[in-house]
Amino acid sequence: MDATSAAVLEDHPRIEEPKYIKGREIRLKGHPRFDETWVKERISADTSLLGLGNMKVRDVERIQKRGRLDLLLVDDEDEEDVKWYEVEVQLGETDASHIIRTIEYWDEEQRRYPNRKHCAVLVAEDVTNRFFNVISLFNRHIPIIAIQMKAIQVEDYVLLHFTHVLDTVERRGEEDETEDKTTTPASREYWESQSSEASMRVLDECLGLLKQFAPGIALNYKQQFVGLALNARANNFVHFHPRKQPHLKIHAHPASPEEWRERLRNAGLEVLPSGTTSVRFRLRKEDLDKNRDLVTQLFRDSYEEYTK
Repeated sequence: MDATSAAVLEDHPRIEEPKYIKGREIRLKGHPRFDETWVKERISADTSLLGLGNMKVRDVERIQKRGRLDLLLVDDEDEEDVKWYEVEVQLGETDASHIIRTIEYWDEEQRRYPNRKHCAVLVAEDVTNRFFNVISLFNRHIPIIAIQMKAIQVEDYVLLHFTHVLDTVERRGEEDETEDKTTTPASREYWESQSSEASMRVLDECLGLLKQFAPGIALNYKQQFVGLALNARANNFVHFHPRKQPHLKIHAHPASPEEWRERLRNAGLEVLPSGTTSVRFRLRKEDLDKNRDLVTQLFRDSYEEYTK
């Protein structure tokens, strides 16, 4: 049992230790009951399965010039930060035609709605090495995510497990706005007018965690984000986006982003899509109360990585 599981059981002594039960992987392609429509229904019912955050379903089987887009998911919790995900589901192995269709559907949506951020998402049972390399080449120029889906049968139940095998490449100046030389100074009052009191309280508590290992740290207010200044010099190993909703969006740069994304998900935090060198997630007051040590470790790791 890992440390996280042990801690949960210690906090809840009445909960029995989970028991091992053997499951078996089943193939969905050609299955008489669990077909592609069934998979799309499961994703539509709970979009968080894909590990992209809590998305809203904007459309299913969306008609386009080149065919039908399986799912159009929208991250529109923040009106000024809308992102659309063009999702294609394939049972069995990836193939060239499916990769091309995924990119074509993405291309049509981003041409029709250029004022939105767009990301192509390919979901398949098996992302083979050959086509993983192909997708990786596309990923240098096109925001595309590859997700491998496995169906596991445990007694009379079937569960779906989705693993990100390729995330979008983080591009300087696109994913990390702290590198933008045109950032505009702002004030505390500006952000208080642009966000909720609850979000600002979480921001202040995060500053308190940062001061535990960097006493000279201070918030550095910009119109694009709230960064950090260490001893009066910008040092954005973590930066923040206060929101109208009662949460704070955090963008951190730890040494092992993928490992940290998994740790945050396991802790129940809402992890957002990000590039290969950073971690983005939403933090609410109740999340911080439960995971104060974990968030502090993330901040410290980011500080050590960013300033080494």
